[in-house]
Amino acid sequence: MIETIHKKFCELTGVEKLTLSALRMQIWSDFISRGFTEADLELVVMWIKRQIPRGSGFSNLSLQFSTFFKNGVDTFEERLALAKLKRRPICEPVKPSAPAPQPSPGDDALRERGRVLLGKFKKELRP
Repeated sequence: MIETIHKKFCELTGVEKLTLSALRMQIWSDFISRGFTEADLELVVMWIKRQIPRGSGFSNLSLQFSTFFKNGVDTFEERLALAKLKRRPICEPVKPSAPAPQPSPGDDALRERGRVLLGKFKKELRP
């Protein structure tokens, strides 16, 4: 499991060869034991990549293993919380309303009858 997640990290960050040292194994072990997943890892990496061109304090160095896990898994946990927060919509999406009802064939006759009656009523009001 540790090897798999380490390989996924390397793929996501574009690092071709990153040795799986004892320290990195310990960090990944902590990562897994705290219930984090590959999907969480991908979410955070992609979130950081989106932040880089925005000038929000992240750079390509943010994707280095040593920076990514600067204070162990706690740093990852904080970034995951931010990434999830930014993923949520700010407001509820607008639900599409039901399509407008189509007029039935009898509606035209009713409209015409209403026009005729309105015309008669207007004539009666004029002296």
